[in-house]
Amino acid sequence: MTKYKTSQFNYILSNGSDELRLYNSLKGKNSLLIIKNDKIKKFYRIQENCNLDEWEKDEDFLKLKKLGYFVESETDELMLANLKKNDVINYPGLVLTIMPTEDCNFRCQYCYEDHKKGKMSKKVQDSIVKFVRKNINNYTALNIGWFGGEPLEALDVVENISRRLIQVCKVARKPYAAGMTTNGYDLTLDTFIKLLNLKIYEYQITIDGLKSTHDKYRYLKDFSGSFDRIIENIKEISSIKQNRFKVVIRTNFTKDIINNIKEYLEFCEKLFGSDDRFSLSAHLVENWGGESIDKLEDQLVGGNNYGNLIKKILQIKPKISFESHLIDLDSYNAKCYAALRNSYVIGSDGLVYKCTEDFNLPENCIGYLSDEGDLVIDQSKNAKWVDMESLKEEKCSYCVYRGCCLDGPCPKVKILAEKEKGYNSCPRTKHSIHDIMMLINERFYEIL
Repeated sequence: MTKYKTSQFNYILSNGSDELRLYNSLKGKNSLLIIKNDKIKKFYRIQENCNLDEWEKDEDFLKLKKLGYFVESETDELMLANLKKNDVINYPGLVLTIMPTEDCNFRCQYCYEDHKKGKMSKKVQDSIVKFVRKNINNYTALNIGWFGGEPLEALDVVENISRRLIQVCKVARKPYAAGMTTNGYDLTLDTFIKLLNLKIYEYQITIDGLKSTHDKYRYLKDFSGSFDRIIENIKEISSIKQNRFKVVIRTNFTKDIINNIKEYLEFCEKLFGSDDRFSLSAHLVENWGGESIDKLEDQLVGGNNYGNLIKKILQIKPKISFESHLIDLDSYNAKCYAALRNSYVIGSDGLVYKCTEDFNLPENCIGYLSDEGDLVIDQSKNAKWVDMESLKEEKCSYCVYRGCCLDGPCPKVKILAEKEKGYNSCPRTKHSIHDIMMLINERFYEIL
């Protein structure tokens, strides 16, 4: 008989006497499981002794084994985590984050960008297309992320590059996928339909609380508010009768947004709560670089309070999807794009970065895109982002979240940790997994 042991990556959350929620960080979001009622005692009996003959062909045990909660006793799970990390970092697709302009129609209080660079030239646009055409056969797929500045301030650039890259992938028979991070102000219904026709199906739009706080933090160049127009755009988008797109509403919480969190979540319920294409993503405003963040110092909550934010949301129990937080439970997504070997950020001037934050960090700018469509990369700089093993801490080896975090999801934080001894390199989610498990709707769980 095969001998088994309990996985070292198990999270077990008791939600009262009639439900257990389980998550295995190595298996990720696909391991999510709810055990109900009489099956709970059975699970504990299996956990106490998983090597009884009666379990060998038991359907419940086989399911638990399949989801990663029990593994063969000789299994080296740390080695499996290392293999997974290697698979994630060496994802064989090409991931390009493109900044069609670094200017923006907003001047958000916490923004780290200086907006000194404008719209991407035709020459740089051509270079991107040349690069992809010359190299697409070296990759399994092409994934495009539109970023800025505000990408919709250069819609013509988005249209030109998208059409050409879609055609390149069609000829090469490679899958193409695209998403966009936008402030939502220019995302009118007509523009949204154009973008859908360009295969841009995933969106992130930021709404920072109700009108009073949102317009305080996210205002236009002329200091006028942006809330009303963004909300009107979202309402029009939600009227479309198709299911191929997803919209993440990101909220960067400050103290005054948290003070009105109940009213804000009720507003979100009315706006998109019944529409599964929309989900809310909760974050804390942090110091992402730049000088303007100093004006918000008295409103910053602090990363250590992230779990308290999630608990406040759980107390209110809003009828909203938090599907976007599945990323916190899945290493294939939790691992930052900047840690991927084949991931690059292309600035509007053709400079190449690894991260969309902190463009003034010397290690961030790793090269440039030549007129001929070649990536000229400083590999010693690039290595700092993808060679995470050199920065792994001893505590990582025995951490239950390691199966998802894979020694740190954010390489920028790791680089800062190397510079500043004592810098906390652990992700903010590490101590909030149980809360996130409760935040995720039951429909994303299997039932035992």
